[in-house]
Amino acid sequence: MFDALTKLVSFKRCRTIAYHPETNGIIKLWHRFLKIVLMCHGEAQQMDTLPIVLLGLRTCFTKDLCTSVAELVYGTSLKIPCVFFFSEEMSSDPRIFIEPIPHDTKMNVIYKIKCNDCDATYVGQTKRKLITRVNEHRNHIRRNTSKSVITDHRLDHNHEFDWNNVDILDCKSFYHKRLISETLYITTQSNGLNLKTDTDGLDRSYADILDKLININLT
Repeated sequence: MFDALTKLVSFKRCRTIAYHPETNGIIKLWHRFLKIVLMCHGEAQQMDTLPIVLLGLRTCFTKDLCTSVAELVYGTSLKIPCVFFFSEEMSSDPRIFIEPIPHDTKMNVIYKIKCNDCDATYVGQTKRKLITRVNEHRNHIRRNTSKSVITDHRLDHNHEFDWNNVDILDCKSFYHKRLISETLYITTQSNGLNLKTDTDGLDRSYADILDKLININLT
């Protein structure tokens, strides 16, 4: 029946794929760009940035259409806020287009968690996003399903940790370098919660060098 209808109205059926606009796949490609741009802003800000993102997509020139989506729909171009344009000449340095990575989403880090009610601190390392590891610590305390020094300190002393201000002490891409850096920072804590076994792998030569650096910084 559908084939007979297409012959009657002289339609030609085409499979749609994203990179063939002539088969209407341009809509799928447009949706793909929309999702990519929204993901760059994070889940919490997606609804707030959606109007601006849509305005940018509607008014941008499409090479395959030789026009913009707005001109196809409304028959005229849309007025764009001045924030879409730069009044000064752009630098040729590509680094200006790179936004810094948000603190909580940095990876391969050595971090320090501080107690809100005393001077106790805990130093750890992770290859994943910092927020992922911090949430694991919080879940261990809330569920009390995994034994850890942070959980013990929270339950034994009824203290709260400063989860919103976790410090990043260092960033190392390689696992063994991360372990060495973590061990060095563990030894610098005045009231650390880390177990003694966390520093057993540190060669004494590292500790001597670290002590000298600390003394230099203090003077």
